Amino acid sequence: MIYASKAVKLVVCAAILAFPAVAAHPNALKISELESLGRYKKVIESYANDDSAMALCIQGDYLYHGRKGIQANKDRGMELYKKALELLVVDAESGN
Repeated sequence: MIYASKAVKLVVCAAILAFPAVAAHPNALKISELESLGRYKKVIESYANDDSAMALCIQGDYLYHGRKGIQANKDRGMELYKKALELLVVDAESGN
């Protein structure tokens, strides 16, 4: 389980470094507003059809830790973190 914890931290750190990707999302302003209002279910719904590393990290974070109105599901959160990590590794290895 120590390795899983390190993987989660790595993905979160990578997501933070990739933060400009959030601004590139077509609904970035709407999503930011929903998050500031605590409408976390709506935020997750906004990323539902987005398979980008950033979207997977955000969904993984919401599920791993839980949010108001979103029950924590550590297993599903970890799955999403791992998917995001796979995408980030590919980008890193290609120099992006």
